[in-house]
Amino acid sequence: MRDYWKEKYFPWQFDNVDSFSYDFKKIKTMNIKKETLEKRKKMTNELITQKKFHEALELAGRSQLRGYLITQTTVIERYKTSKKKLEQVHCREVKNPHFSKAASMKLYLIAEIESIFPKRALQP
Repeated sequence: MRDYWKEKYFPWQFDNVDSFSYDFKKIKTMNIKKETLEKRKKMTNELITQKKFHEALELAGRSQLRGYLITQTTVIERYKTSKKKLEQVHCREVKNPHFSKAASMKLYLIAEIESIFPKRALQP
């Protein structure tokens, strides 16, 4: 007997073909229309090409755009830098989604990090 709530919130578990066949692209980010999301991505890309990193960071953070932001820990690991050097870079602090009582996460714009630390970048 199928459980209604599990089937509603975890539909990929009830596929007959494959347990990983659920299309995650159907899930909306923050219930934003696809056209609006594409418009915000275009605006963010324009701000990045104009080197307006602070404005692009705010837009990407407010819209929760994927692929534009990187956490402080990941920056330190990939670019072999320190917290002291990251103080000069704009960041956006958001509530930690994993641990509510932990310190807030610091998010950086990937384009700005790559422009400041180009030679230190490593392959992920």
